[in-house]
Amino acid sequence: MKTKNFRKSSVFALILLGGTQFISCDVKPEYELGMTLNRTFKVNGKNVSKNVEVTEQISFDQKTETRTYTNLKEPEKNYTEHFEDNYYWKEMNSEIIRSDKWEQNENELKQTETGIVAGYSFIWTTVYDAETKKKKTALTEVSHDYYKEKNIEFFDSDGKNVILRKKSEIRPSFSDESKTEELERISTSYEYDEKGQCIRSKEEKVNDYISSFPAFEVEYEYNSKGHLVFAKSATGKEARFYDETNPTSLYAVEENDEQLELYVETNWYDKIWHKSEEYCDGSYDQNGNLIYAKYDDAERFFEYDESGKCVHWREVSDAGKVSECWTEYFADGEIKREERTDGDFLVREYNSVNGRHFLIFEKTAGSEIFYEYAYDKNGYVLQMTGFTASR
Repeated sequence: MKTKNFRKSSVFALILLGGTQFISCDVKPEYELGMTLNRTFKVNGKNVSKNVEVTEQISFDQKTETRTYTNLKEPEKNYTEHFEDNYYWKEMNSEIIRSDKWEQNENELKQTETGIVAGYSFIWTTVYDAETKKKKTALTEVSHDYYKEKNIEFFDSDGKNVILRKKSEIRPSFSDESKTEELERISTSYEYDEKGQCIRSKEEKVNDYISSFPAFEVEYEYNSKGHLVFAKSATGKEARFYDETNPTSLYAVEENDEQLELYVETNWYDKIWHKSEEYCDGSYDQNGNLIYAKYDDAERFFEYDESGKCVHWREVSDAGKVSECWTEYFADGEIKREERTDGDFLVREYNSVNGRHFLIFEKTAGSEIFYEYAYDKNGYVLQMTGFTASR
């Protein structure tokens, strides 16, 4: 991973957020926000002519390496992105809401990312071996008002599996609100088999207000497909997951072991691939695909193609409302077209250029939006223009 290449690839990846029609040129076409004109676009394989208004723009200044987004209808979404060697930041309303910085010393390469989401501040710090580029540690810090949570992961020599995770919470002190204290510290270690599947974990917890917690140990078993099917705690409690021999089985805990249930749900959704749905009950086919889900106020039925990609779902609410969605895919598995009967959007269609995918059309209840990109001879996007046609 060379730092110079990082800057160039970041510019390319961050600019290619969407597009429809592609124009290869070194001189960018000029459009102004609010301009009205008649244009022809290709949607779902057909040419569509529309009277449209220029409502969105992204422009990239190669001299200053600055990318600017402007939205006529929603100016609060306007932002500017800056690119420098080993450093990127995104600014909105004069506040830096996203940044990415790379630093290198003799032995390590460190990436520091920051972000602000819904009032929470995030810091992600990832350290790689400078020679092998394998991941060594990953630190996540989340802050909100006086609350702060830290989660650091240590990886094995291959840089793939987490062998130790340490989590801590920092809150205002009960005795003195002007001070903070670390309330709880959780340390979890993991062991893996030769296939890279976690077979054993051990969680140890320390709390300043409770003298000690017993260590919580769990062993895991997998079926022939590598899916987690069984977990057993040191106390003998058991958790069962989807098993190819029982297509309707879901996550279940015997003897109502709440500790094991909570532990698996909070720690293993991101570590072990197993068939369970966090917010619903459901059933699966023999390939492990969710075919039925029951939510609080609706039921949803799923259909899949031969490769296991969902091509259609149908939802029926308790009130009798029917919603449907149809999805088409590119050969690489990315979405090509998604059409729905209701929701935030009705249609989204994408194009594929040199292995990259671009949003080319979006239809909502009130408008249709088309996108056009212009790029230079090297493939760098110089401008994006969004054209809106009222419906």
